[in-house]
Amino acid sequence: MIEKLPANQLPRPTGRMKTALSVGRIAFLVGFLSLLQPTTTAAFSSSSPANIAREALAMVMTSSAFSEFGPPEPPVAVFSDVDGTLVHYPEGNDKLFLLDNIDKAITIGKNNKILQLPASATGLQGVISSQTLAKCQEIRNSGSKLVLVSGMRTSTLLKRLPFLPLSDAYCNEGGGRIFYRVPLSEDVPKEDWPSFVVHPEVYDGATEEDLQPFALQEDMAWRQQMEQSDAAGTDGYIGVELPPQESSGDNNDPIRHVPLSDRVGALWDYAQDLSSQGFVLDTNGYATCFRVNRKQQITPESKDSFERLLAGSVTCPPGISTSTNLGCVDFYPEDSGKNNCCRYLANKFSNGGDPDALSKRCVCLCDDDNDSEMALACHHAFIPGVGSASMKGLIQKYPAQFSRTGEDRQTIAEGLVATEHALELVLERATDCGSRDMEVEECVLRIDDARNALKEY
Repeated sequence: MIEKLPANQLPRPTGRMKTALSVGRIAFLVGFLSLLQPTTTAAFSSSSPANIAREALAMVMTSSAFSEFGPPEPPVAVFSDVDGTLVHYPEGNDKLFLLDNIDKAITIGKNNKILQLPASATGLQGVISSQTLAKCQEIRNSGSKLVLVSGMRTSTLLKRLPFLPLSDAYCNEGGGRIFYRVPLSEDVPKEDWPSFVVHPEVYDGATEEDLQPFALQEDMAWRQQMEQSDAAGTDGYIGVELPPQESSGDNNDPIRHVPLSDRVGALWDYAQDLSSQGFVLDTNGYATCFRVNRKQQITPESKDSFERLLAGSVTCPPGISTSTNLGCVDFYPEDSGKNNCCRYLANKFSNGGDPDALSKRCVCLCDDDNDSEMALACHHAFIPGVGSASMKGLIQKYPAQFSRTGEDRQTIAEGLVATEHALELVLERATDCGSRDMEVEECVLRIDDARNALKEY
């Protein structure tokens, strides 16, 4: 079984991998796993014990990939995508299981409760594990900045903040907006707090500091770039300011958003052009980008045209960029995007003294097409799961740039464990080199726990 592993999955020997993978040890682990009977639960697809052993072994072996980094210097910043990377979306039996047990404490393994996030504007509801939240805080405690970079609309970000990892910065709308966390002291009278306050959700392993309330402050220098007339202009921000606006005036009328037809700016000029061609556009809750969703296209013509958008066959006008995200097509100013946003923050967090901080001293976690530029711009990228064919092709083309800990299609538990393992590799990079190497047995048993979990509630 072991001889059939592809050669490119076998790491070069390193002094830092203290848990040597001797042939005898591997044979023992494979033999041990072959005795385990797979447990059937509503959340997992069936896999043979041999496949479990193969996947567990491959996941352990990827843990040496960080040795390519060179000197053991903590990253200035760790940038992470959210959907499909830290947060996973159940499908099929996974989804039914979670819906049936929504009021129960579901765990993966020991002391690893799953948190279910509020549904997005399009109805998607993801989950995140306590271990993911805890490991993200370990990264911050190691001295690296943690930055979440997502394509989600501002209204969705604000609803999800209590469930997301405590971060130094939150970038949404594909990098169009940047918010910084501002901790709030319980010693300050509540009447002196801002009107929008985030109270983090409790998770397994959370400390008092992890649950400290906080506010948000927008990066106005970055915003001014986005507000230029050759970018997104100012109209999109109306109705999606901080604090969140739900009504206007005393009559409790819905907050007024500037309709697309009245918005001024290069981005909205292009949006109006696409709308005139019959496309249904999603501008709700976005200030600096808009989305074209396949599911929202009504006519056969717009559905056919959408495939051309998705394939990149439609050329954007000057000043506008595009990427795909969750099977949708996003459009935004060319100065926005995850890559530019990360570069801006890497320079900021290195005190403006290193223009190459992103490529030399930052790493990222990601999964999809809209992460590709960020993945190549950072020093290294960790992939808990592959969300698109283009990302898979990128990994094959530049294998040294990526450490992959998950598969293309995974059960919800496998995806969560793949995320946790990717964070372990980042921690190995951020802390004393080699001091966090995972024991082979530990990783194998965690994979087995994942396949037999979601039954303790």
